[in-house]
Amino acid sequence: MVLESIPALTKLTSDERLILAAELWRENIVNEEGDTDPEMVQMLRERLEKYQTQPEAVSTWDDVKARLTAR
Repeated sequence: MVLESIPALTKLTSDERLILAAELWRENIVNEEGDTDPEMVQMLRERLEKYQTQPEAVSTWDDVKARLTAR
């Protein structure tokens, strides 16, 4: 896991972790020219549409976390 390879992350406050998550997310949706990556935007639109039409088909954060920690 990333936390194990970067121990300093475990010392972050909850607010700092949320800020880090937001910064990492932005890094993934913006391309090298500083523009929003159209492929990422399309993927997010498709996922939002699927959620709106099939809200029962998604997992809660608690479910995802439980699956990840069970590994």
